Amino acid sequence: MPDELNGLQDWSAFERLLAVIPVVAKGEPSFPPLMMFKVILLQRWYGLGDPAMEDALFDRLSFQRFAGLSLEDETPDHSTISRFRERLTKDGLIESLFAEL
Repeated sequence: MPDELNGLQDWSAFERLLAVIPVVAKGEPSFPPLMMFKVILLQRWYGLGDPAMEDALFDRLSFQRFAGLSLEDETPDHSTISRFRERLTKDGLIESLFAEL
């Protein structure tokens, strides 16, 4: 399912909304905001908690492809996923992103 959805959506509007988020904070791994938003979408669609989402990104090729990760890329851990979601909520972006979807 994630593979089919990736091609159906124009992600440029999401990239514009997410452009306000800095790509990297001091000492943290850098993950593109659009990739992280796609992780949040997968998490919601499949009812996964942060640790389960971390595991699924490591194990499921369809999740990796949807998020835009290659087999060689590092995947975000559960705390990175949680911090990103908190940032979207704190900045009031999550409502705008889901409205766009």
